[in-house]
Amino acid sequence: MSQFKRKLNNFAVFSLAILFAELIQAVAHNYIDHWKEGHGKYVSVLLSMILAIAVFYPVFHFLDKYIQSASKNYIKSSKKASGGGTSGLLLGYSLAMFFMFIAFAQLWYHKDVIADLGHWLKGFI
Repeated sequence: MSQFKRKLNNFAVFSLAILFAELIQAVAHNYIDHWKEGHGKYVSVLLSMILAIAVFYPVFHFLDKYIQSASKNYIKSSKKASGGGTSGLLLGYSLAMFFMFIAFAQLWYHKDVIADLGHWLKGFI
């Protein structure tokens, strides 16, 4: 594997792991948001700090090899499906990023990206 492909693959794996951890943290934040509002801003800051450590430490320490393995398998599968090479890596990464975008848009803003995209396409056509 060339130096460029290796760096691109490492970037894809690491960025997907970061976004996965952030998605887990955002889901956890949604569950405790209503509770922490009534306990003051300092308690809210403390809970957010504890939650960040509770999510990111295990993800990057204990689950690092599993996330990298799953991400690498996804990237390899996408490369095989598209004939290999850099285009397969970029296609698989773009698809994974699109799914992450859908999840974050739903979680943060309660937006249905697929439905909105359909409405946009209807208006465009």
